[in-house]
Amino acid sequence: MLQTACQQSEQATDLRKSQLASPTEQYIEAQRTDTDVLTESTIKKLVLGPSLHHWEKLDSLACLTGGESTGNMGLATVKLWELQFQSFVTYLTQHPKSCLRQSLVWGMSEEQSVLKGTARAVALAAFKKEVSQRAAMAGLTQAEQQYCKLIMADVKPELYD
Repeated sequence: MLQTACQQSEQATDLRKSQLASPTEQYIEAQRTDTDVLTESTIKKLVLGPSLHHWEKLDSLACLTGGESTGNMGLATVKLWELQFQSFVTYLTQHPKSCLRQSLVWGMSEEQSVLKGTARAVALAAFKKEVSQRAAMAGLTQAEQQYCKLIMADVKPELYD
């Protein structure tokens, strides 16, 4: 007997519900949603005014992310890098094992990956130079400026080829 598309969709929904029937799977699904909501909320707070508490909270969330959330965290950290540069660099310098650092490197690598060949090399060199200039203009310490260079050295757009 042939099934309508609606009936097939209902069966797929029922199957998904039965897959999530175990308490562990339901908990994992709920945690993922809560993490995403907490991340968005914390990012908004950091954009409005950075604080150590919110950097630490976002750092903890970055350590928990996985899958699609990892990409989202990478893009969010790049945006925060642009909007709260000095505060972000200061936080990263004081917390060298931060998960935010890796998220930032992944996000920057992803952004730079859209170009190919010579255009990519030129754009990446210009980006690194811009970051160095920005670090100097922002009045960052020598240690913070050096840390920016270390971050830039880890940006590898080819990871997304």
